Amino acid sequence: MYYLGSAASRIAHLSYSQHRWVLPIPLPPVRFGDLDGIAQRVRDNLLDILPITKNCVALPLPSYGLKVVERHVGFERGLADFAGDISIAKYIEAVETEDVQLRDEIMDQILKYNQEDLEATWAVLVWLKAMRE
Repeated sequence: MYYLGSAASRIAHLSYSQHRWVLPIPLPPVRFGDLDGIAQRVRDNLLDILPITKNCVALPLPSYGLKVVERHVGFERGLADFAGDISIAKYIEAVETEDVQLRDEIMDQILKYNQEDLEATWAVLVWLKAMRE
C-alpha cells in the first residue's frame, strides 16, 4: 500500500514509545487556554501503571508492553490487527481524505482501538489491585 508507506515515513520522526501505557499528553494551555485549571488537574491525575507493574510483579513474559500483559491477565481485543502505529497512519488517512463516509469509518476504527486500550489498561489495573488483596 503506497499510502501506508507514505504515512509511515511521515510519522517515523515522532517520538512514540510502544513501551508506555499512558503517554504524557501535552495540554498546551498557552494555545487553548486553561483558565479554570482543568488541563492541569487532568495532568495531575494521570496514572502510568507501567512502572507500577514493573516494580510490583515479576511476569514470565517477554516484555511488559500493554498488549503482552493484557493477554496474560485474560483481556481479549476485538481489533487484534490494529496497533498504535496503524492508528496514527489511519488518522493521517482520515484527515487527508475528502470522502466523508470513509473519514467517519476510519475515525470509528480509531475510537474503537482507543476504547480497547482503555479497557485493557483498566483490566491490568484491576488485576494488579486484586493481587494486593
